[in-house]
Amino acid sequence: MPLRSDVERKLLHSSAWNALSYGGSQILTFLLMIVLARLLTPHAFGLVTLGSLPLLALNYLQESGLGAAVIRRRTDIERAAATQLVFSVLTSLLLYVGSFAAAPLLANVFSQPQLTSVFRVLALTLVVRGAMTVPATLLERELAFDKRARGDLAGITAQAVVSVACAAAGLGVWSLVAGQLTSIVVQASVYWAFSPFRPSPRLASWSMLRELGRYGRHITASNVILLVNDNADNAVIGRLLGASSVGVYNLAWRLSNLPATTISFIISRVTFAVYSTLQDDVEQFRAVFLTTLRRIAFLSIPLSLGILIAADPIVVGMFGEPWRPAVVPLQILAIFGMSRTVAGATSAVFQASGRPQLNAQIGVWHSAVLFSSLYLLARPYGVRGVAWAEVIASVASTLPCYFFALKILELPLRELASELTKPAACAAAVAAALLATKVGVSSLPAVLQLGILTAVGFAAYGAGILTFGRSELSTIRRASRMKAVTEG
Repeated sequence: MPLRSDVERKLLHSSAWNALSYGGSQILTFLLMIVLARLLTPHAFGLVTLGSLPLLALNYLQESGLGAAVIRRRTDIERAAATQLVFSVLTSLLLYVGSFAAAPLLANVFSQPQLTSVFRVLALTLVVRGAMTVPATLLERELAFDKRARGDLAGITAQAVVSVACAAAGLGVWSLVAGQLTSIVVQASVYWAFSPFRPSPRLASWSMLRELGRYGRHITASNVILLVNDNADNAVIGRLLGASSVGVYNLAWRLSNLPATTISFIISRVTFAVYSTLQDDVEQFRAVFLTTLRRIAFLSIPLSLGILIAADPIVVGMFGEPWRPAVVPLQILAIFGMSRTVAGATSAVFQASGRPQLNAQIGVWHSAVLFSSLYLLARPYGVRGVAWAEVIASVASTLPCYFFALKILELPLRELASELTKPAACAAAVAAALLATKVGVSSLPAVLQLGILTAVGFAAYGAGILTFGRSELSTIRRASRMKAVTEG
């Protein structure tokens, strides 16, 4: 069944702004990382990564899935938002006090004395984030991604200015810390400026908290499990190999996850809000999912293959010779990024259909496979073993994701497979062009290799889209024209 025109326009409009918001932030973050990698050592990046591990978990605890519950909710929004605000602010203050006290323990676990002060300052982001969750939720619920884009881009721009200035002044790891604090303060300020309304704390209630919590607890559980799964690798490397190896591995992980953390997140974040309005219309629900998955595949699979093939010139050409140890982990993790992107399309289906517990249950299975693989591979094979453990766990969890998604959407497997044939053909064309080119440019400097491979990759992708994705482009153009006429 084709998408209704109004749903298609809403999906495209929101995705476009979300792409500008999150995608633009990721691009700017990537460029900032290139600059800072030339000014700072892997050890500095590793320290901040280790300090961020517990903060990421605490971020989920302070929000407790209430944001997703508010987005899905259709009535009594002001009381729900007020309850979320009071809970988030109070929780963030308590979490900061606990973090400040626990900082020496964290430093002792990783044998990094400087981590005590780094973590205590980084933990201030918890307080700011606690006040930011409500306007972020309300803007997302209203699909006001244009306003979120301004906050996200303002935050990363401020971070770039502060971090680069501090790094150039020789402040080392503190340039990264100062940049992160500046970013979240600016972002929170812009979110509040554009919030649809200002919730009154007087409207908060225990009954509403319990009501939101019944749905939100499943989101929290799945998010915490996801967080553990995403950061177990860094924790293992930090414990076994030290901060410098964490910095190298984290660079490879971030590069390999560009498709998952940018493309898939941009589209899936929009689809949760759209899915929530289609809870009782299975045919449209299914149509939106297939459209979303097909577009994710067209964008992310060729990019993942490109990262795998061009890993050496990407790392050495962009970040310099000291980062060469990241090349092989990047090649391995490119497979992980591809699998994660495809699996990520199902998360919003489970949430919007009222079955968020599936994310947590699949996450537990992922954890079991991941930790078993890490136990077997991390110590004998080091960073490469950790990367392979991530690949094994990701592939293992993708299968149940689609088993349950197909049941919820009443979607035959053959129909799902048919939707992916054209994206796969496009990706194969890109890979073939890059492999042939790589043989001819292997003797050139890394920067020049990267430039040539990038140009060939974009050209091959353009040809592939015109060949295999022409109908997709036509659909997007028609929806865009209809939106322009409607607004005019």
